[in-house]
Amino acid sequence: MLKNVELVSGKMEFSNMKKNLNDKHYAVIKSYFWLQMLNDGKKPTKWLKPTTKGTGVHFNFIKNQEEYDAGINQLEAYIKDVNEQFNLDLNLKLNYE
Repeated sequence: MLKNVELVSGKMEFSNMKKNLNDKHYAVIKSYFWLQMLNDGKKPTKWLKPTTKGTGVHFNFIKNQEEYDAGINQLEAYIKDVNEQFNLDLNLKLNYE
């Protein structure tokens, strides 16, 4: 008998992240949407290649603080690479309670 059902993963499509964007603009938008997903309880697991319709992202739902922190660490590493590659100064402001 089935006792417990929960959503564990999914896929989203971001129509603003199309393949016609230059690499710098795409990276900035990806950083923004990545943070938005984490704050909505979704940890990206795979970013698909951009198409003319947008970019698909597979994700897992975040179950605890450790998974959220791991997602933030991955995003921080990505932002560091983006900053170095495009000479940007993107930063996260982490608010701890």
